[in-house]
Amino acid sequence: MSKTHAVGVDFLTTRDVADVSGLSVGSVRVMVARSKARRDTKRSRTTDIPVADFMVYRNPLWSRETIAAWMQRREDAGLSTPTKRTPPSAKKAVAAAAIPAKAKR
Repeated sequence: MSKTHAVGVDFLTTRDVADVSGLSVGSVRVMVARSKARRDTKRSRTTDIPVADFMVYRNPLWSRETIAAWMQRREDAGLSTPTKRTPPSAKKAVAAAAIPAKAKR
């Protein structure tokens, strides 16, 4: 759930960034850590996730505009966002549930 600042700016949490970008929450957290490490050593990339616009304790928050610009830079660089895949066992369970009860015998 995004957070609205007192001045009316809508901020995105790590989970929101994951939802918007199609990445997992864990992937976004890893990107934040790696991007920070590269910035600290002066080796940042244009496709690195940007510095948070706002921090609440240890939780980064970004404006929608910041994340939209970052996603555009990733797209321009040819970096695709992986789609979330359904594990094979879940696909079988869905397929089995779709078979009528009489046909299962």
